[in-house]
Amino acid sequence: MAAEVRLTAKSGELGARRAAVLRVAAYMRKGYGTMIKVLLATLIVAMCCTGALASVGLEPASGYVHLPDAQVVQAGNIEGFAGYVSTRGTNELGRAIIPPICDGNGYTLGAVGGLGRKLELGVGFTSIDKDAGNADAFGVAAKWRFFDRPESGWALALGASYRNWNTDMQVSQFGDVISLDLPAVTSIYLAADKTFRPCTGSVQRVIGTIGVVYDDYSSSHLSSEGDFPFSAYDVPISESGCVAGDSFVSPFIGARVEAAKWSLLGEFRPKLETDGFSYQSILWSLAVNARIGDSTSATAGVSTFNLPYTRSDPAFFFEITHRFGK
Repeated sequence: MAAEVRLTAKSGELGARRAAVLRVAAYMRKGYGTMIKVLLATLIVAMCCTGALASVGLEPASGYVHLPDAQVVQAGNIEGFAGYVSTRGTNELGRAIIPPICDGNGYTLGAVGGLGRKLELGVGFTSIDKDAGNADAFGVAAKWRFFDRPESGWALALGASYRNWNTDMQVSQFGDVISLDLPAVTSIYLAADKTFRPCTGSVQRVIGTIGVVYDDYSSSHLSSEGDFPFSAYDVPISESGCVAGDSFVSPFIGARVEAAKWSLLGEFRPKLETDGFSYQSILWSLAVNARIGDSTSATAGVSTFNLPYTRSDPAFFFEITHRFGK
């Protein structure tokens, strides 16, 4: 009799989980809508499930595509990455009523290494080729995972990064030529991961990330061949062409569904703006990662990544990572 009661309870629990998954699937069939809905749906699936794998995207830190998680590269390993990014959007630095188009192609290259069980260091280079010219940036990053409880699935990490943009870009406005400048960006973040056990035969784990990041944008300077004041059109640009620096604190989220040979991942961070001026556009990405052998993986998808001072649109990216070490 006791065995029958346990079996009935077990069946009821499985039925409740199956019903939750079916409700999520029905919701997703109606259309994703926005990136927020996609990430929330992924996290809802994860909630029906009862050490996580570090993954490197297009930034010199383990995480999703551009945003970090709380994992670190395994000690003694170096994960090298190279990628292509297509960028779409409009630039905020033009003096026209309609901002100039800011489309182009970019390339990224870097490596992240694990030091001990809790620390990783990374370095990266990004080059973006626009119609208006080129923008290049070197970046460095560090992450410390100070809390890790595999039995509960929770991990916490504190990280920082620095990226300094150098530009050779010009746009023409009303017969004038403006030379563009971009800021250096310093970021400090706290990320929390929750890893769930698989609830299907093919899914090995589901990881959800929530975090908060402090971003500091340095001031930059525009130069013009004409005499018309910049501030007549743009805020927070002064008449001399100085773009004021600013700082922001914002949340971010990410989710990853992992199987033996593939992963689905997404991320989101809100726009960073002051008085309607976009220091950084909304950042979201959706991607599929495929493992190629034991040491190599490839990721492809869409992202709104673009230069600072841009209102971005989704565009394609591709990235390949190879692990050197154990």
